Amino acid sequence: MANVERYTGDSQGVVSMDRSLGTVAGPVGAIISTGLTERPVVYKITTSSVVDFTAEMGVGGAVEQIIRVIEAAATVTCYQIDYVSGGNATNGTQISLMAERSGWSDAALTAAIQAIGSRAADPTIPVDAFNFALVSVASVEGFKLA
Repeated sequence: MANVERYTGDSQGVVSMDRSLGTVAGPVGAIISTGLTERPVVYKITTSSVVDFTAEMGVGGAVEQIIRVIEAAATVTCYQIDYVSGGNATNGTQISLMAERSGWSDAALTAAIQAIGSRAADPTIPVDAFNFALVSVASVEGFKLA
């Protein structure tokens, strides 16, 4: 493999196109998107009840429906389902989702997801009953891998 020797420069030269390095914290904690074309946003999607999102990952499940809502005004690049057995909104039950070109504010996205309403259990899909009115969204500045 060829090696190119660098004479000048640092990692701050690789930044998101619309992210300023002149902030108080600088690039620390900010998402540096080398492969995306727009500034990414990370959403933490939780519910106020005990929900096992892993049971909602199938066709027609709550995870699919939430992603479809988000994709109306953003491009979803990746997501992760995090569930702690016996969890709730304060100790680990969540969807972590990264999107680019997001036109959503936290309040607007929460309202759009809650507008789905309640879904009854459907044995033909199969999906459990799910109350989207209990979902809340918060965007976060960064994310942790591993």
